[in-house]
Amino acid sequence: MRTSRLSVVSATLAILICLTVGLPSLVSASPLGEETCPPNGGGNSNNNSGCPPADAGKTFTWTGVCTFPIELSLTGDSKLILLPGNSDASPRFIQTSPGLYVTLTNAEDSSKHVTLNITGSFHDTTDEHGIVWEKMVGRNLTWDETTGLVLIIGNFLWAHDADWNVVQHLTGTGQMLNVCDMIS
Repeated sequence: MRTSRLSVVSATLAILICLTVGLPSLVSASPLGEETCPPNGGGNSNNNSGCPPADAGKTFTWTGVCTFPIELSLTGDSKLILLPGNSDASPRFIQTSPGLYVTLTNAEDSSKHVTLNITGSFHDTTDEHGIVWEKMVGRNLTWDETTGLVLIIGNFLWAHDADWNVVQHLTGTGQMLNVCDMIS
């Protein structure tokens, strides 16, 4: 099965947000009781359920998602919450994004841009077959080869194997708004 860019976009956004706020690893949780919050107030390192969300500000250019390059600029906060049972073999976490916005600009025509509220959450669990199920709730930005770059509002789900091959394409209830159309 062909790898979908949904995996690339969803993972890229989640990893970018995590790296921006200093997450050393998606699965490196310290033992209970050893919680410390980073000095910037960030909430994405170790077992940090009591830490506040951290600044996720970052700007980068993305090609191959629309028919033109786009610049993405993230502002707001994000937090990765590691769940019980999290491990290298079976990642379990929730990625939240309170107050997170993304401004997407057509890099070929900067007068064409849109700012979107993407305060939704990603809930990832791995089943006994190694399939990662990613549930997206609320307002999220994602990409699938069948839908393109979309703002999804509602409850959506997709799944991939350990090699990022799509097992189930994006499906769900709610709205899917094509972002490339918004800035073309």
